Amino acid sequence: MTNNTWQAYIQNITTGNDKGALFLIDGQCTKLAESDGSNITQEEVIQLVQIMQSRSKDNLPVLGGIEYWTIKVEPDELLATKRYNKQHGLSVRKTARMVVIGTYGEGHQPGTSQNAVCKVADYLIENGF
Repeated sequence: MTNNTWQAYIQNITTGNDKGALFLIDGQCTKLAESDGSNITQEEVIQLVQIMQSRSKDNLPVLGGIEYWTIKVEPDELLATKRYNKQHGLSVRKTARMVVIGTYGEGHQPGTSQNAVCKVADYLIENGF
């Protein structure tokens, strides 16, 4: 699994988002691919997965150094908006082995963001990831 193999998924994620990232859930949350300008760290993704597992809206996810307010949190999905700018947000889906992340800004709709992330996650699930 090389970054080039996974980079095509990023193009699908960024259809409805400004930036996207794909991480492997392997105990360390290894980054497989990301769009230019995405500064999401492994530590942030580990925290994100923990928030999803706890299903707590009290914990604020931080991605790329930006703090978000949680709108919806499930074991396999998280939706959030930027803390002080509701026109920016993120959509996250977790599969058995991957975390799919899309962040959006002005000019993108939350539903479009979520749809793009879900399509990639559904494809990964159908193919055993």
